[in-house]
Amino acid sequence: MVEQAKTRTRTIPAEYKTMKKKVMVTPATTRTIAIPAEYKTVKKKVMVEQAKTRTRTIPAEYKTVKKKVIVTPASTRSIPIPAEYKTVKKKIVVQPEATRSVPVPAQYKTVKVKKMVRSSEKKVIPIPARYETVAKKEKVEDARWVWRRTVCDVEITPAKVLQIQRALRKAKYKPGKIDGIYGSDTRRAVEAFQRDHELATGSLTIETLRELGVDF
Repeated sequence: MVEQAKTRTRTIPAEYKTMKKKVMVTPATTRTIAIPAEYKTVKKKVMVEQAKTRTRTIPAEYKTVKKKVIVTPASTRSIPIPAEYKTVKKKIVVQPEATRSVPVPAQYKTVKVKKMVRSSEKKVIPIPARYETVAKKEKVEDARWVWRRTVCDVEITPAKVLQIQRALRKAKYKPGKIDGIYGSDTRRAVEAFQRDHELATGSLTIETLRELGVDF
């Protein structure tokens, strides 16, 4: 008894396609960066000691002079006797003791100090948002049930397999040896043909035979 053609129910999975789009990784922000003050070394004179007046005592100066002094004053005698003199030494003040003001100039020395050239400030640098391209799958169509009419094993005769193998080879597929046997090579060639032509895979369907140009 020849088995009649039957209709097989097959689940067609949802179709997906890969789409590329830009997604925000880091939002645009504003970053505050502190810029330190700048310094440079300059040379300048600073006062170490202020000008002042110093008081110095200058001692009196003395010198030795010779002069005559009366030892016996002159007197009146019957015979005039001249006064007698003798030389004595003594110190006399030539210049009295005095106080003299001597100006003492201020003293300076060179020191190194740090002088601020520019005060510290804050600079705001805008940081743009960063994007990167990511690939993700989006559902194009929901999964659904589709009825496809398949070919039963008893209908795949050697003559029919020969037609299928020749049609696959003509379409640049590799069904293996043209021997009328529906083996693994022929099955793989059929599945490759179905995928390339967006046909249902998994079994040999009437739609696949029509696409190959094989009569059913």
